[in-house]
Amino acid sequence: AALHVLGLPASSVTFLGAPDGALSSLPPAREEELLLTLEELLVAFDPAEVYLPFRGDQHDDHRATYHLVMKALGRSGRRPLILQYPIWALERPWRSGWGWLELSNLRYVRIDAALPLKQAALARYRSQLVPQPPHGRQGLPPEFLELFLKNYELYLPTREGSCSSPVSST
Repeated sequence: AALHVLGLPASSVTFLGAPDGALSSLPPAREEELLLTLEELLVAFDPAEVYLPFRGDQHDDHRATYHLVMKALGRSGRRPLILQYPIWALERPWRSGWGWLELSNLRYVRIDAALPLKQAALARYRSQLVPQPPHGRQGLPPEFLELFLKNYELYLPTREGSCSSPVSST
């Protein structure tokens, strides 16, 4: 539904079948399978830029995504510009391992013209916005969602290998 709002076909997304909430604890064989798929995609697309969650984000899946893609990039021989974006790190930046050098390199990108489109696409993620049966799990807190409805985006540009060390989330 969000892709439709953005004017993109469903074929624009490749689902890799990794378990939600367990990406950081994959069995070695499943991790290798995922790495091979990521490597194939990187070779096929040969991107100039790759957007990844910030490596110190407070969500295990976000940190695991960063590290898996970085590992696949290393294996693929591709060296695109990496643009890390904060998610949970926006809410608690002091817990995310931001260094002064990183903060000085943070890029602030105005998105005024695209903001209504972004808001409409985000509204399609009902699982993040409203309680979900049967357990009634709440969506994301409204004050957290407000962080994504600003007229700017934040990115930390890095080159592959220049910022790949793990960051503690505590």
